[in-house]
Amino acid sequence: MARGKKMVSHLTPPCLNLKLADTAFIAFLKTDIVILFVAGTTMTLYGSMVPLNSEYRCRSRVLLEKHLHEEQLALRHISFIEPLIHDKQFQYLSKLRSLSLKSCNISYLNKDAFYGLDLLEVLDLSELTVNELNGHPYSFNLKKLKLQDLPQLQILDISSNNAYLHCDIQSADYFKGMPNLRALHMHRNRLWLTNAPTLLVMFQSLHNVTFLELSSNVLSELPVGMFDSMVRLRTLRLSRNILRTIPKGLFKNLNQLHTLVLSFNYISNIQDGAFDGLISLRVLKMGNNKLICDCNIRWLQQYFQRFDKEDSKEFCFGTTSSKRIPITEFKPDWWQCDNNTTKVAVSILGVVLFMCFIAGIVYYARWDIRFALVVRFGWQCCTKKPQDADVNLEKIFDAFVSYSLLDTAWIVAELIPNLENDEQFNFRLCIHERNFLPGNSIVESVEGAMDGSYSVIFWITQNFLESDDCDFELNLAKTKLSEGNIRSVIFIFEERFDKTQLPQPMGIMIRHCQCLYWPDLRLRKRDIFWKRLKLALLDTRPKDN
Repeated sequence: MARGKKMVSHLTPPCLNLKLADTAFIAFLKTDIVILFVAGTTMTLYGSMVPLNSEYRCRSRVLLEKHLHEEQLALRHISFIEPLIHDKQFQYLSKLRSLSLKSCNISYLNKDAFYGLDLLEVLDLSELTVNELNGHPYSFNLKKLKLQDLPQLQILDISSNNAYLHCDIQSADYFKGMPNLRALHMHRNRLWLTNAPTLLVMFQSLHNVTFLELSSNVLSELPVGMFDSMVRLRTLRLSRNILRTIPKGLFKNLNQLHTLVLSFNYISNIQDGAFDGLISLRVLKMGNNKLICDCNIRWLQQYFQRFDKEDSKEFCFGTTSSKRIPITEFKPDWWQCDNNTTKVAVSILGVVLFMCFIAGIVYYARWDIRFALVVRFGWQCCTKKPQDADVNLEKIFDAFVSYSLLDTAWIVAELIPNLENDEQFNFRLCIHERNFLPGNSIVESVEGAMDGSYSVIFWITQNFLESDDCDFELNLAKTKLSEGNIRSVIFIFEERFDKTQLPQPMGIMIRHCQCLYWPDLRLRKRDIFWKRLKLALLDTRPKDN
């Protein structure tokens, strides 16, 4: 071997420097490479472009052929020192199972640098300094580091690289070329620079991974669905990030998860049901967070009962102080946590709403209720005590009806049958065509009819407003009402008129007298109309009548 060192010393400058971590052999680059086998020392390799004589070529081929046929002698734990890693640099190391580039200062790393390593099981790319990957010495985009053709890779370490992933969503499935990956170390990177949609796709091919390290990535949130494909995951480390909450459904598919580390974050809220699906969880570390000791943490207290209390170091903070309280020892106030205040408020609100509902029903059926009371207990209970001074005047009629002769049909067809044919109350109406005595003047007849009635009913139609007697009878009723000779005036409108069309006396009186509107053909409205009119007439009858 000393002779080999001597031969190398007088050749051209080396193209690659390597340091072996343990005894191994080098079979690298081209078929005409000189093999220099020195355990635990720095060694120099020369490529085929170096002018070598036939003796040296012969020696290299013998060593190369000897070791390429021994699978167990494949290279392991190699560390490169300041190399330029070119395209398909490792393609002739087909039996390589373990490769380490830890702490390398690499100026350029080709995207196909790991092409041909089909049997590689362990790849250590931690603490790299790869300036050309992103043009910045302190971080790089994983998009430019191709790790797609490593079918047997089981352990991948790309920690302490300040790495992130920026790419289109179609190529975001970064680990799809590693179907047998079991352990992934990605702590001390910059995954916080990776957007949420990319994070969802980035890990979707890790179906066989059992260990995932994502600590110290400055992650502030984890999108729901990020871990859905990792059905065999056993250990998940998310410590030393800036997580503030754990959303429900984040771990729903991790049925085999045994250890979950969430310590050294800023978690203040964990949604109820956030740990649903973790049926195999036995170790949960949540120390050094910002959990608040309030009612929302009670479900977490119950969840911690499945773990060994002696090993539990999880604390929460009081709402009014910074004192740390062990989660398992926190005893919330009964009144506060059972939401009695809310229950009372809801109960009161329910009672108020129920009363409003009842009030609405009563208002809707107010005339039916009042009329039913009159029918059931007698109309006297609902009548007013007469206030007029001339209470001893003889009253023959319940109401004098004032209308236009052109509207006699409605009086005969509707008003008289519904009031005078009522066997319960036997209303008596004064109709001038029927009750006026012949020979008297119209003025005397109208005034006498009003004096002999408790009320005056005006049937207001367009014909009435255009009649000559309209203003006279309105003014006379106004005078009788103010003198106390009649007790009420009731206006029944055939339709809604514009107030400017109404005579002046009527415009004043409708603000103080009862006004009814003749409804359309709906039976419910007609029924309410007649009940209201009957109650208005009963209201004017004296109690001792």
